[in-house]
Amino acid sequence: MEGRTVRHALPADALRVGETFRLYSRGREAVCELWSHREGWFLRMKIDGEPVREGSCGSHPEVSRLSDEWAADLARDGWA
Repeated sequence: MEGRTVRHALPADALRVGETFRLYSRGREAVCELWSHREGWFLRMKIDGEPVREGSCGSHPEVSRLSDEWAADLARDGWA
């Protein structure tokens, strides 16, 4: 999972508006941050504070789909 790093540039006008999930495994923490910007949404997943996955989304359904996909990947690896 962690080897599948995807990186995109966070838009300059992005504003962090919340989180879509927070999961734990063996003393580690994974957080998926939700950012808003003028052209849509941006997700950034961090594990122990380090970015490991990022993606841009154009709609709320796309945010939900991508966030759910990332959370499911972590769950398969034992995160809860």
